Amino acid sequence: MFRWDEPTTIMVGAWETWTDKDTAKFRELHKQTGQVAIYVHNYKEWHEISQVIDGKLTDAGFSWQDDFIVENMPNINDVWVK
Repeated sequence: MFRWDEPTTIMVGAWETWTDKDTAKFRELHKQTGQVAIYVHNYKEWHEISQVIDGKLTDAGFSWQDDFIVENMPNINDVWVK
């Protein structure tokens, strides 16, 4: 189960395609915290994209909800971090 209170790395992108380079970057980030939250900034194709990412990472030996989650992201135009 995804551990919401544990350190987490995030990946943000439109992810119109998920490539081997994306999987390699995921592996690198996963080593840092043990879990990655992937945010999809493409609300029109969110469902299809999330299924592709899930399939590619599952094929690579990772487990949804244990190693990663894929979430839809609103149309963010500014970020403020305190």
